[in-house]
Amino acid sequence: MYQELHRWDESIKIAEKKNHPDVREFKENYFQWLLETNQEARAAEVKEREGDYNTAIALYLKGGLPAKAANVVSTFNVGVPPDQLDKISAQLIASGMLEKAGDFYEKMNVLDRALDCYVKGHAFRKAVDLARRAFQSHVVELEEQWGDWLVSQKQLDLSIEHYVQAGIFTKAIEAALNARKWNRAVQLVANQPPEISRPYYKEIAKHYAEVRQLDLAEKYYVNAGEFVEAFEMYVRANKWDQAY
Repeated sequence: MYQELHRWDESIKIAEKKNHPDVREFKENYFQWLLETNQEARAAEVKEREGDYNTAIALYLKGGLPAKAANVVSTFNVGVPPDQLDKISAQLIASGMLEKAGDFYEKMNVLDRALDCYVKGHAFRKAVDLARRAFQSHVVELEEQWGDWLVSQKQLDLSIEHYVQAGIFTKAIEAALNARKWNRAVQLVANQPPEISRPYYKEIAKHYAEVRQLDLAEKYYVNAGEFVEAFEMYVRANKWDQAY
């Protein structure tokens, strides 16, 4: 009855439970029916359960499921020919699963390709972790790229520390200012030489003048060398003693 309804799983379970002599034939019939009806993914699952991993991988790829093919390789440590590995990774990349492709390459110990996939997929945490282990010279560059990507995603506050890690302090300061992280901006500016710090101090001073924290505004105007700006600020506020 189950076979007539194409409910092969139930049919095979009963046959296995009762030690039916034709279980093997039932399984083959089920597998062939799956192939004939273009159900490669289900056919691959059957072969995976049976331990025929190479056939399962080929069917997953045929069915457009490279992530499942990659899982079989990595989970069961299947010895797969290089051309098959290339097919898996190529399908992962073509499907936009760049982070998954990076994971796959890393498990296969193809670390340069893993790093490239992580970067292209904006998986910068994994990229930096891998670089620290295997490509030390790339770490600084990756931290800057991570910061740039976060800025492009409007996550300015998160980008600051990545720019600091990369030693790109001007980008870190600008990110802090644009994110309105004034205290962090002050910390960063304080460690810069005067020719770099002055314009930033002026911008910080303007902020504190706008929010009426005039003592801080004065401090940063003075640090910027903008004494006239500080004087005029106090005049506008009728703070004549401070202006004098």
